[in-house]
Amino acid sequence: MNDFNPFTDLSSDKFERMWQVNVLGLFWCMQEQIRLMAPQKLGHIVNMSSAAGLHGTPGGATYAATKHAVVGLTRSAAAEYAQAGLYITSIAPGVIKTDILDGMIKDGPMTEESLSEMMPVKKIGDPAEIARAVSFLLGSEFTTGSVLEVDGGVGAT
Repeated sequence: MNDFNPFTDLSSDKFERMWQVNVLGLFWCMQEQIRLMAPQKLGHIVNMSSAAGLHGTPGGATYAATKHAVVGLTRSAAAEYAQAGLYITSIAPGVIKTDILDGMIKDGPMTEESLSEMMPVKKIGDPAEIARAVSFLLGSEFTTGSVLEVDGGVGAT
């Protein structure tokens, strides 16, 4: 869930709704996952943050704040449950070809081509890239508390 507006135009109602969806929903899921996985001494949780949650974005303070919270929850839970055999990580996707992106392109001044030109790799990410990143994290037994940026190099610039 995202909603891009100038900072001074943000409403508390929209912020609260986005917080409920992007943070509280994830928080409740993580609590239940940890309750079920910790007694087994094994489990992986891969949360979905965003490049905006690491770098911020103009007009996206509400979205960025909630995705920063996802990173904080991920890292704190990872530190707390590492000795219980849980591996808790997060992925921070950049611009990925999704229905949401298609809607933003349709409703706004951006085009797929203009977005691609802004990317260091000169293309928009494919959902399969995110799936491969999740697969990598699920296969690792030494990675926990990390945020994997899958953003076409945006975080490197």
